[in-house]
Parts: sequence; C-alpha cells; structure tokens
Amino acid sequence: MALENVSNFINLVREAPEVRIEVEKIQKEVAEQYKDRMPTEEERRALIEKYIIPIADSVGLEFTADELDIFIKGCNDVVQRELSLDELEMVGAGKTFCMITGFSREEKEDGSGGTSTGFISDGGF
Repeated sequence: MALENVSNFINLVREAPEVRIEVEKIQKEVAEQYKDRMPTEEERRALIEKYIIPIADSVGLEFTADELDIFIKGCNDVVQRELSLDELEMVGAGKTFCMITGFSREEKEDGSGGTSTGFISDGGF
C-alpha cells in the first residue's frame, strides 16, 4: 500500500497544480540552500522527512522516506513516459533530470557538478 501511495503522490504532484506549486516552492528554497553543493544522503533524507512526507500525509498518502527510496530505485530501470521537449532541452543543456520527481541538477561547464533544484534523488544526482 505504501509504494502505491508513493506512486499516487508522484502522479498528484504532476497533475494537481496546488500540490505541484507547493513542491516547486520547496524545490526553490532547497536549491538556494544547496546552491554550492549537493546535500549529503543524510541531509537529503532529512529534507524528505521535513518537506515531502508532510505534504503526502496532508493528502492522505502516507509513506516513509525509505518507501520513497524503494519506489524510486524500482523505477530506475523503467521509463514510464517519454521526455517532454522541456526535459529533453534540460538534458541537452547538461542537466541531470529525475524522471520520477521532475527534479534536476545543472552541471557546471567543466563537468564538476553543479546546483541542485531538487532533493529527491533517483541515483542520477
């Protein structure tokens, strides 16, 4: 049931403007906080617990950070949809894009990493 809740939450973020706007606001705050480096695994999990889990709980889709990670890892080998033109442009511009969450990371020109615009990793960050 919890993995189904994760899937339903991700779909809700994609489809419900009010939830998407709330998540995008959090993304911007986190991106600003971590503009010079990627969060550690411990920090990433704390951010999920602080921001994502309460939003999911508020819409009746309860799951844990561990369950979110299990779901994302399970989806790494499965492409569930085609990339949009915007997503293709992000990849072409040297950004890493998470198919599951829509979060991305912009690479520096020298390839040494860059800024994160999200905090849920699919292993690509």
